[in-house]
Amino acid sequence: MNSLFDLAALQSPFYENRLNLYLLTKKIERGSYPPLPSNVYSSKLRQVVSNCLQPIPDDRPDVEYVYGVALDMTASTPAPPSAVSIAAAPT
Repeated sequence: MNSLFDLAALQSPFYENRLNLYLLTKKIERGSYPPLPSNVYSSKLRQVVSNCLQPIPDDRPDVEYVYGVALDMTASTPAPPSAVSIAAAPT
């Protein structure tokens, strides 16, 4: 299953060349992963990703919380201009 980190960074949060199963397990247990770049992603998204990748499952948010944040983020993001309004714009 892909995580928000996978979708944003286009790679697994725990990816590393030549990583064996033991080291992968240790990285996951420590919650050791590179942060999403702050110049690309909002602090809200970076915080949700960080919360979702908590090593202790009980510390992770539930899907209702993540969905609520997603709704909040989309409500506060300006909609892109539609193709119709672009086509109708004077040149």
